[in-house]
Amino acid sequence: MKSNQVRAALAFALAGTLTACAVPVPEFTPPPEETQVFPVLDESRLDRVLASVNDTLAEADADADKEELTPRVSGRAAQMRSWEYSLAKATKEAEVEDPYTPQPLATDPAVAIIAATDEWPRQVMVITDPPEDGNIPLLLALQQESPRDQYSLQSWTRLLPGVTTPQTDATATGSQQLAPDSEGLALTPEETVKAYTDVLNKGNDSEHAKKFAEDEYRSLLNEEKKALSESLEVAGKVTQETKPAGPTYALSTFDGGAIVLSGMTTEQEYEKTVQQAKMKVGSLVAAKNDGDSEVESTLTAVYEHMVAFYVPAEDSEDKIDVLGAERVLSSVKRPEE
Repeated sequence: MKSNQVRAALAFALAGTLTACAVPVPEFTPPPEETQVFPVLDESRLDRVLASVNDTLAEADADADKEELTPRVSGRAAQMRSWEYSLAKATKEAEVEDPYTPQPLATDPAVAIIAATDEWPRQVMVITDPPEDGNIPLLLALQQESPRDQYSLQSWTRLLPGVTTPQTDATATGSQQLAPDSEGLALTPEETVKAYTDVLNKGNDSEHAKKFAEDEYRSLLNEEKKALSESLEVAGKVTQETKPAGPTYALSTFDGGAIVLSGMTTEQEYEKTVQQAKMKVGSLVAAKNDGDSEVESTLTAVYEHMVAFYVPAEDSEDKIDVLGAERVLSSVKRPEE
């Protein structure tokens, strides 16, 4: 065998040997991602947050000063409280026989519903023990916008008499925080408040009427509108329209449903149609109208609401329940405005 042939044979044999003996390089397997998320607050931290919110409310209420609500009361909750301060001042200046007083707010927790998430914003809901000077529990919604922000009260409602609040996940595991457009429910959270306003506006003619259980808040609003219309029909008419307003908060319940808090705005218009007649509004509306109770042509009273719902899972036969609500007269608009 020629030398070149020998070298080729040896090279081939060596290559085969190296190939046969090669040790495979191990592939890198990343560690599994952490999928468990934990409640955003424990009991002791929640107690401190609520105590701070309570102190802030007490100081701001004592001075009726909306600027003192920051930073522990913000968003729609701060707006509602400032409208209450304004209404209280207006009724006092108008020397109303029964001036408006902001309703007491308590933060002592009876039940905590804490989101389990590793993202921001982070939400917590609390059902409170009734305040000392009241007998109605509240449903509070608090939120932390970012890691550098404090938890602040964003919304509250007074629970309606006789309502049963749904069971939620234990605070040790936390509840799922839901986006306003989260599906898997009878209606998404943002669709819920929109549908409810449609029911308020159209009654049983609303396409959503059968999705909601009867509730005391709707009954009270309807009775008020009926009484106003009947008392003023000799001079004119009263019409109103309600629309969604403000952000929506939602946490899951144990059965796959959700507790949803959101806001609404109602514009209640008084229109005088009989020129010889007199049309007068109630004392609260008159107080916000610079003490003037008479309607010359039209007048619009603007009411702001906060409302809480239980929204069942989409495969449930249950209806949507209204759990609680709050309302305040925020302003009065004249025709030129």
